[in-house]
Amino acid sequence: MKYDPIWLSLGARIFSLNTYRYKVAEKFIDSKFLSIAPLTEIVVAVNNSLYVRLYGWYEFITLNDIDKREETNLSLQVNWNF
Repeated sequence: MKYDPIWLSLGARIFSLNTYRYKVAEKFIDSKFLSIAPLTEIVVAVNNSLYVRLYGWYEFITLNDIDKREETNLSLQVNWNF
């Protein structure tokens, strides 16, 4: 969605990682990691050379289907083009 001078972006990210170990010729799952996060980005164009960007996501993390936690990530970026 774009409304000059403001841009708004919404999305999601998913990351999954399974690690394995071997016992002789058999493969066993050693660990399972799953991260799901809705994310958003807001960019404000103050003028033609100054942009402010706010970007973040709220992450739901599961490890081995037992350990569950949540993390928030937020960054603020200012670009000034000379």
